[in-house]
Amino acid sequence: MDGGEAVTESTILESEVYAPKKPTIQERFEEERALIYDWIVDHNILNDANMVTINEDNTIDVIGDVDLSESMFSKLPYYIQFNEVDGNFNVSGNTELKTTEGFPKKINESLDLRECPNLSILKWSGNVKGEFLCD
Repeated sequence: MDGGEAVTESTILESEVYAPKKPTIQERFEEERALIYDWIVDHNILNDANMVTINEDNTIDVIGDVDLSESMFSKLPYYIQFNEVDGNFNVSGNTELKTTEGFPKKINESLDLRECPNLSILKWSGNVKGEFLCD
């Protein structure tokens, strides 16, 4: 030491502030992107038949069909926002589904909402080019 005050464990603890580092916006964005990737893999959206793009704004484009039938969720996770599905979007048989949050803005084939008795689509502003299937 240079002749100054002796350093002890207690002076180190008193002088250091232990606060968790807040993630940056970029780190949160990348964490969300990882959640999106895991979710589309877990729900078999990323498969041999589909081409999936996670856009710069973390919305999802799918060339192929999205089949979430009988998945038994009340809503899509907050980090899932489909943009365009160039195929069918099927959520039939989700008896707990209550909202269209996260649904695609554009569906180039059919939208299947059959057997979703709790679903209100009044707030959905998407576009379906094909059939609109519901009970």
